[in-house]
Amino acid sequence: MAIAAYSAYSQNQNANSNANVMRNEAKATWQQGVEAENYQRRAGREAMGRSAAAIGQAGIGTGGTAAAEMDQAQTNNELDALNARYKGIFTAYGYTQEADNYKRKAQQALAAGALNVGGSYLKSSGFGE
Repeated sequence: MAIAAYSAYSQNQNANSNANVMRNEAKATWQQGVEAENYQRRAGREAMGRSAAAIGQAGIGTGGTAAAEMDQAQTNNELDALNARYKGIFTAYGYTQEADNYKRKAQQALAAGALNVGGSYLKSSGFGE
């Protein structure tokens, strides 16, 4: 009986530990997504600045095709930043689901252990024979 109880307890502890690791991974991945989004926005602004400087140096002017190109570049930069954020959120969600799965396994291990101990006790006391 003691071995079954310890085994259930050990499985519960391992599953809870794994759940905590997955939750930490989710938090880290979320933060990485935020940082990737911020990096993408900075890089996009720098690229826009270089483009504006090149347009000004070439004497093209800020209307017409140059304005359309800058507007499209800004839109593309925003989409890239949002994709970086989405990737972080989506990956973090996956880790959160894994954590939930481990929590369920932890609960199931305790329940199974209790049933095994109870069954062993009943069997050893001659019940059901």
